[in-house]
Amino acid sequence: MLNLRGLNIPRTVADLHGVPVWYIIVLLIAVIPYVGETHVSEENTQTVCGTVDVEQFIRGYFDIWSSGDMEQYRMMFHENARVMMSIDGRIYISLGRDEFIDMQARELARRSMIEHMTDLKVHADSMAATATASWLLDDQGTFTTGVDRFTLILDERGEWKILFLLFYND
Repeated sequence: MLNLRGLNIPRTVADLHGVPVWYIIVLLIAVIPYVGETHVSEENTQTVCGTVDVEQFIRGYFDIWSSGDMEQYRMMFHENARVMMSIDGRIYISLGRDEFIDMQARELARRSMIEHMTDLKVHADSMAATATASWLLDDQGTFTTGVDRFTLILDERGEWKILFLLFYND
């Protein structure tokens, strides 16, 4: 038996001999939620606050970037956001929100690019979320794949804001 904060917890099936069935059921109910990792699927990415859909926010991120509307794009980021780009494990870009968006605006002014999200994994609670989005970039017929890793925070108005973004090519 394992003694954890005054509770005797069976380590093996042999330790269960003589333990009341109700104790085993209570133990399983207490332990099962912590076994493995909890994922918020694409079908259920809504936070516990019930008002903000993380999946919709991330999809909007890709749509707004592709449209070139940099003012709307800027509004998706927290004012203290940080954006980094990694190439082969090295940090290539590390910029604050305004510097990053200005750089993106210059690139999109030079040529039209469209970024399509191909996969999304979200973990969210009532205050923050992390999201990993795979994407396909169409740069005038040249295709690149990559990943965006977001850390989001729910602001005082109940809106998601990007606090941190790391992106890289596959």
